[in-house]
Amino acid sequence: MDGAWLVAGLGNPGERYATTRHNAGAMVVERLCQRFGVRLKKVRFSSLLAAEARHFNASLLLVQSGVWMNESGPPIASFAKRRHVPPDRLIACHDEIDLAFGTLRVRQGGSTAGHHGLESLSSALGSAEFYRVRIGVVRPSLR
Repeated sequence: MDGAWLVAGLGNPGERYATTRHNAGAMVVERLCQRFGVRLKKVRFSSLLAAEARHFNASLLLVQSGVWMNESGPPIASFAKRRHVPPDRLIACHDEIDLAFGTLRVRQGGSTAGHHGLESLSSALGSAEFYRVRIGVVRPSLR
């Protein structure tokens, strides 16, 4: 798949976390799969779920990690390497507590701002030059 884009939805595995705001990135990938009529399937010899889709003339690889968000970098980076996807063609979708609910921010590279999933991914890729789609979920209130 020459010139493919990899869209990684960061989140945590299991039903307990499936609909929590911390899984906003994983929910994006699920919604993209619905939109493109594809299903996530277990990747052999990896802790990832993946699907392939096309949008106009672009090839898309949609992935969710099967491990905790804070440890998701190595399986995503390994998959990207096997599929010849450079960091600048990877889009990481993730929750952002410092943005208002429903707000989206997109940027390439930059700081991980303490987000452990992004730190894991940046470290495993050896680069911070991937795209980030930050999804506002609001900071939890302290009681």
